[in-house]
Amino acid sequence: MWQLELKRYFFPETFVKARKEHISSQDKEARACPEFEITLAYGVNKAEKQILLNLTLTSVDLVDEDPYEFKVEVFGSFFLEHSEGVEELDDEFYENKKQIVRNCAQILVGSIRDHLLTISAKAPFGPLYLDTTYIGLDNIPDEIEDE
Repeated sequence: MWQLELKRYFFPETFVKARKEHISSQDKEARACPEFEITLAYGVNKAEKQILLNLTLTSVDLVDEDPYEFKVEVFGSFFLEHSEGVEELDDEFYENKKQIVRNCAQILVGSIRDHLLTISAKAPFGPLYLDTTYIGLDNIPDEIEDE
């Protein structure tokens, strides 16, 4: 079984904007969680047994009750290790690659949720809590190939 180790992650882009439209709707309750979309791209470094993943979470379909507009991009690096000491990426890895990448993406979504919460905690409309989300296998694109 292939196991993941998150080596590092960072946020190349963070955009959070308090929305003026929300001020006029403050007598209404804010929407529990704004709608957002997730885009991702990844590559596999076979020699290093490493997955490189770029994930962006962007607010969409905003309504007056949404206090913030946001777009956050995170880049993560994951190393793979086999529980039985297999040295090269094998058929088992390639058969399960999208599931492994989905696990990487779920970890990075959690980091974005925490990042947005931290940034918005001192913003004018208070902290922004994003719901957890499920990333289906059909949402995992094909790997970006080196040219």
